[in-house]
Amino acid sequence: MWWWGALDEVRFLERLYDLDVLAGDGYRRPTAREDIWQHCINNDDWLPEWVLTDARFGLSGPSPQPLLNFLAEMLHPVVRRDPAEVERLAEKLNGILAKDGFELNPTGYISGLPVYAGGPPRVLPRRST
Repeated sequence: MWWWGALDEVRFLERLYDLDVLAGDGYRRPTAREDIWQHCINNDDWLPEWVLTDARFGLSGPSPQPLLNFLAEMLHPVVRRDPAEVERLAEKLNGILAKDGFELNPTGYISGLPVYAGGPPRVLPRRST
């Protein structure tokens, strides 16, 4: 399964970051957009997990929020249209995130498909008896 779903790496990441402001390789490509396009679209010479360790995106940094936003975007209806796939992926990700006190929860819907956001687990009110 590709993290970018129905998009490509550039189209996915531009939904979260301004790729024209983020620096490129500092040599031939001045922006992240050009850098990613060259390596992911033109050459296809970066492994899919490159994004997890690329400091420009902060996915392995001290704040969990960039990673939570990235994971929530993986489930977005623009990225994935199959409700069963989204549900399976959300369950799998939540199983991993729960160990660190986080989860992905639907916050709204687009065309009947959930839009997720990441954060601490929701505490549901106790049912009165």
